Amino acid sequence: MNCVNGIRAVVEAHAQLKKPAVLATVIDTRGSSYRKAGARMLIHADEVTGIVGGGCFDDDLIAQARQVHQTGEPQTVLYDMTSPDDVLWGLGMGCNGAVTVFLQPVGPGISDDPLPLVAELVQSDAGGYVATVVDCQTPDRLGASWIVGDGQPGPAMADAGLQKVDDELGLFVDHVEPPPKLGIFGAGADALPLADIAAQTGWLVEVWDHRPGFAVASRFPMAERVSVFADEKPEGIERCFAVVVMSHSFAADLRFLNTVADVDIPYVGVLGPVARRQMLLEQMGDKGPPLESRLRGPIGLDLGGELPEEIALSVVSEIQLLRYRGSGRQLSP
Repeated sequence: MNCVNGIRAVVEAHAQLKKPAVLATVIDTRGSSYRKAGARMLIHADEVTGIVGGGCFDDDLIAQARQVHQTGEPQTVLYDMTSPDDVLWGLGMGCNGAVTVFLQPVGPGISDDPLPLVAELVQSDAGGYVATVVDCQTPDRLGASWIVGDGQPGPAMADAGLQKVDDELGLFVDHVEPPPKLGIFGAGADALPLADIAAQTGWLVEVWDHRPGFAVASRFPMAERVSVFADEKPEGIERCFAVVVMSHSFAADLRFLNTVADVDIPYVGVLGPVARRQMLLEQMGDKGPPLESRLRGPIGLDLGGELPEEIALSVVSEIQLLRYRGSGRQLSP
């Protein structure tokens, strides 16, 4: 089972299909659930890409998908674990939630396949909305999908989720976003685990270094691109949600920060103590003040540990915290 990179992995697996498969999409949740609406899993023979139930009901879902594959007819499956009796009489999960999953055929020869549309939005700069018919009195309309509007939410889709258009038609409207992008300046040994952990959590990773001997793609198999920084603004850096500066060279870090100071990147982190960050800002002159509120250093959350992998985990955690506006608190009471 390939669970890395979420929807991107599903899209990539779909592109490799030689025969029809079954797409499972979470279209509604109530109470506690492992994944929320929009989570997808591609089921093809014994190959499964993505995850929707966290193991709670995935085995049963795969069995249901075999039936859809045989009949070619979409169907909706409800997993209701809200009753205390579920532990004894149901699937035995005790998760206290309900999950509705829409199963539909996809792949070669399937006309109502939403994944090409999803792929189009995943590969775009801004993403957008895909609507899929999941409830209809006319069975041959089930599974029909289209991109809605210009990517901006309109009156009929202020929020993604299930929507009843009329008495005969129910839609699932999903907001599809391209994967977030992380840029790493500095391709030293400590950048390797940062690139790997970020990629495994769904980030598109690009690496730059001022030293050609370090900027080698084979050293970063999880990165989308590895290139040499030549004092010019890297192409596509505007798409970065976060950039981590870690070349271990003060002069190189300074040149890079001067180059990207005017780019609206929400998170810019620089490796090293507070004093080093302040020295960089001072050396940047007029370019320093506009960047100061976004420039972080030291970087990462205080998780403890000192290994490169542990530091990388703390940095990715801080970036995730900012992206999803989390609290960072311990979830257990």
